[in-house]
Amino acid sequence: MAAIWLYLVFRTFDIYRHGRSIWNLSTELPKHRNMAEAQETKATTAQTKNATKKNPQPPKIVIGWSEYLDFPDWHIEGLLAKVDTGARTSALHVEDLEVVGGNLVQFNVITGRKHADSDVRVIAPILKWARVRSSTGHYTERCFVRTTVRIGSVTKDIELSLVSRERMIYRMLLGRKALERDFLVDVARRRILGKKPRRGSP
Repeated sequence: MAAIWLYLVFRTFDIYRHGRSIWNLSTELPKHRNMAEAQETKATTAQTKNATKKNPQPPKIVIGWSEYLDFPDWHIEGLLAKVDTGARTSALHVEDLEVVGGNLVQFNVITGRKHADSDVRVIAPILKWARVRSSTGHYTERCFVRTTVRIGSVTKDIELSLVSRERMIYRMLLGRKALERDFLVDVARRRILGKKPRRGSP
């Protein structure tokens, strides 16, 4: 009888000790997991900071609500544009638009109002045709092209929709896609980057 009693005592103690070990393990594992996740997050943050230090982003250029720009590929300089942050893409006034060769379009860019020889004939590949809603709410199908624009010291490729803006003061609208990553707009100022270059100047 004593042997049975001793067996039961030792068995109970063994079960108790085993249960404590399992409980300790279940509580320690989440702690170690959380510590590992915290160390991984810290390492990732440090890597991001180091990458930012090695490749700092250039400061954005402040421009006014209207600026002069150039189209180097089309040999056009000093075209006055209105900055329109409400428009996603840019729009350019053209005349005599004609599709040639299936995937090309030719048109006249009106660079000024005071000179009779201010029209520039351009031939460019068609990027796409898309429906665009105007500021009046009407939808029209427009031809889009891609070209290089130079605004101050920044030169980049942008998309342009070709449209008639004959009645508008500004023949060119500069949309958000052309501004992103490079410019900040000061809506209280205009022509911050400088005046229009004189005709015939280099």
